[in-house]
Amino acid sequence: MDEQAQYFGAGIGEGIVTGPAVWFRRPRVDAQTTAEAREGDGLGDIREALEHVSTQLTARRAGAPAAIAALIDGQLALVNDPTLLEEAAARMREGTSPAAALAASFDEFIDEFEALGGIVAERAVELRDLKHRALASLNGDRVIPLPNPGHPHILLARDIPPSAAVDLDPEQVLGLVTLEGSQTSHIAIIANELGIPAVVGAARAREVRDGAKLRLDASEGVVEPAPEDARVSAPRPRPREPEPVGGPTPAVLADGTEIELLANVASMSHVTRARELGAQGIGLLRTELLIQSEGLLTGDAAPSGEVQRVCYERAFAEMPGAKFLVRLFDAGSDKPLPFLGVRGEMNPALGVRGVRALLAREEILRDQLEALAEAERNSGAELWVSVPMLSTPVELHRVREIADEAGVRRLGSMLETPAGALTAQDFLADSAFISIGTNDLVQHTIAVDRTNADLHPLQLHDHPAVLAMIQHIQEVSDEAGVPVSVCGESARNPELAILLVGLGIRSLSMAPSALAKVREQLTGLRLEDAEAAAQRALGTLANFL
Repeated sequence: MDEQAQYFGAGIGEGIVTGPAVWFRRPRVDAQTTAEAREGDGLGDIREALEHVSTQLTARRAGAPAAIAALIDGQLALVNDPTLLEEAAARMREGTSPAAALAASFDEFIDEFEALGGIVAERAVELRDLKHRALASLNGDRVIPLPNPGHPHILLARDIPPSAAVDLDPEQVLGLVTLEGSQTSHIAIIANELGIPAVVGAARAREVRDGAKLRLDASEGVVEPAPEDARVSAPRPRPREPEPVGGPTPAVLADGTEIELLANVASMSHVTRARELGAQGIGLLRTELLIQSEGLLTGDAAPSGEVQRVCYERAFAEMPGAKFLVRLFDAGSDKPLPFLGVRGEMNPALGVRGVRALLAREEILRDQLEALAEAERNSGAELWVSVPMLSTPVELHRVREIADEAGVRRLGSMLETPAGALTAQDFLADSAFISIGTNDLVQHTIAVDRTNADLHPLQLHDHPAVLAMIQHIQEVSDEAGVPVSVCGESARNPELAILLVGLGIRSLSMAPSALAKVREQLTGLRLEDAEAAAQRALGTLANFL
């Protein structure tokens, strides 16, 4: 390892830690490395292996923190998918051995996920973990666990699947470095949940050797060699899970101003956790991820309106009568959805995504809007429906026409492009509300790919240009009496939350695990101090020079 080397990635959490590198590596497991000791039992052995993995995961889920348990639910949905067994059976009928049939079935799923790219591709690590576990079970071998060297260390890995994350001990693991992953991937959720500083997506860190002393700076997203005489960081105490809150709880400023605190969710368990932690409602329900987490996607077929309605009603029932700001299917870029016909593009972040994909398949858009409207009527939820990735009012107006026919009462704009932000006033006539998506707004304003870990230092949510756009949206919307909320990484950061309040934002939506910290930071805050901080941030580039 080059003593001058620096390895950049996406920083997760805060803090600087120093410690020796310890690698987590699993050997490649495939049909060639799996014995055929029970080949004669055939399909029954495969079924038994998959059931054993499901039992393993269920047991590991029982002792996991809430956010990690939700991720394991996703793995359980994959391993319990009957398609795996059906594909393996088909291969065995062609003369393939049980281990080879099972390995090939997993490999086909892995290839499909990786080909789709984006968030879906990041889930391939979950399938590789399931494959490792299933073939180990078929062969009677043990699953390779996380290393436990018996001393505080910085753990390096290609990636860490949710099922293995249960074993991460914050009192021993000073920091995490992964070659894959992004700010929105499962490893980021895991690091945040456990309070472990991390740098993810640092692909060049593969050259780090076991035992090398490292310095990890999560705030800057960089890992580098530490001097040999540098002191190893003291272990951190294991963080306590946030305590359940007795009902919806806003943050209250010193002058009595209430800041609405909502939650970003992508699964049923997320909604449950949001309720437990005092969210006043849901500020971003990612419908495409909810559908996937429930195992309702089959091949390239769109989920029917009836299937969607049942799914949405189940989610609404987790927080009876609460506000649910639901985003329509947001396909394209890092969120591919085969049933919308969005395929690989040269520049997917600027391609057929969001509302563009929806308007290209209006029958799917209409089904979703009708399913949402009926779910609201049946459940008593307070439904707000947002339209993603708007660039022109013409796009919104067409969705508005279909939404009116479908019976949707509150349709709003998700403004996350500079074009949408700078012309926000033109969207207000067709908007019951405005939701600001800061992740994409940062990406498009600063021209920085949010999935590229090497560019993490430029993903500046407090860049004056980004803050100025948020302020403009808030001001024109306030004049028209249209409510505004902010979701994305900006809202979950307590320091950035202060700036947003200073810009006039009174509704913030974030991951459930961030609610307590943001509530604590804002409660008792003097509004004039927040406004002064926002004006300082708007008026200088000094932080970035």
